[in-house]
Amino acid sequence: MPHYKQAMKALRLGHAPGGWRFSKLLGYDILRIGGNSLFSELYSTFGLYNKLTFFTEDCPYFSEHFLQGPVSATSVIIDILKGDDPLTKYNQLSSMYQKLTDSIENTLNYLSETTPQCPTQTGLKFSWNPMRGQDYYYSKIIDDLNLKIGLGEYSVGMFLPSEKRLASQYDVSISTVRKALSELEQRGFAKKLNGKGTIVIEPDDTKLHQLAFNSGYVEKALRYLHALQLMVLIMRPAALVAAPQFTREELDELADRFTSSDSIYLADILESIMKHITLDPLYIILSEINHLLEWGHHFVYYPSKEHTLLHLNKQVILALQQLREGNVTSFADDIADCYRYNLVRMKKHMVEKYKFYNAANIRVPEKY
Repeated sequence: MPHYKQAMKALRLGHAPGGWRFSKLLGYDILRIGGNSLFSELYSTFGLYNKLTFFTEDCPYFSEHFLQGPVSATSVIIDILKGDDPLTKYNQLSSMYQKLTDSIENTLNYLSETTPQCPTQTGLKFSWNPMRGQDYYYSKIIDDLNLKIGLGEYSVGMFLPSEKRLASQYDVSISTVRKALSELEQRGFAKKLNGKGTIVIEPDDTKLHQLAFNSGYVEKALRYLHALQLMVLIMRPAALVAAPQFTREELDELADRFTSSDSIYLADILESIMKHITLDPLYIILSEINHLLEWGHHFVYYPSKEHTLLHLNKQVILALQQLREGNVTSFADDIADCYRYNLVRMKKHMVEKYKFYNAANIRVPEKY
């Protein structure tokens, strides 16, 4: 960790302009060496928007209420590095960031009461693109078609739309569509019939085994698992935020929709949750993670599809029932558990069946 020594020095010197930066960089180091690049990328993205320089260096009120406390953020992070108990580390970090959140909120309230009205500040809208540098048009088409096949919109035996229609739909060239359909065929999801078009077929595990030796494919598989890991962590707070906004009519409509055994209720409940997320950063993060998860619909829902769907659908129905009864925390826990279940299964599936041994190192977030 390149910033460890600087953080220790800043801790010894006490509060000083710029001293907080090393604590922030040390936090980035910890996330970076954890193995999931999505964590460190997201952490860096927040750093572009959080205006910590103002609070830590330009606002005396904040300094008095947060930085001058008995325990500094840097000391908490240093203690966490020394500890072995995950629950203790979780509680320490949670306490530190909750204190930071409360202090910023109190500071903003104080400033609104003590300063003249300021003009509305305009700034960059929150943006996070984990596919930056990899966001090829044909990959988007593949993931979207893969998702629609997984959800049954294009079922086995159906023809996909024509190349011309797909090109218009995705606003790309026909050559880009052909490249996407070619990879979809390589994966075993579809087959091109001369003069007829491209038909959806039962996924071919033999072809997937061949792809397992492709380094680019392995990288995508690990990114998918990392996205699942992040979804497990973020789904609970997202569901807690959204739950109070559901109306009785919406809950009744969801209950009516949860009647088809072939439907993926988890996709429906996620869509409903996202409709009630008013915080732009949270909505964008959920959207981007969900986009990354589209890549793995085959792995989740085709092997042992009946068993998997039965388990997940029962879990979502239970979660919906908890929400109808007003048990918001249980609802959030149950939805997060659905993604935790998928992560456990996919780790095992990719290690045992496809020999993606790096997947074994991905930790399943614990329940706290």
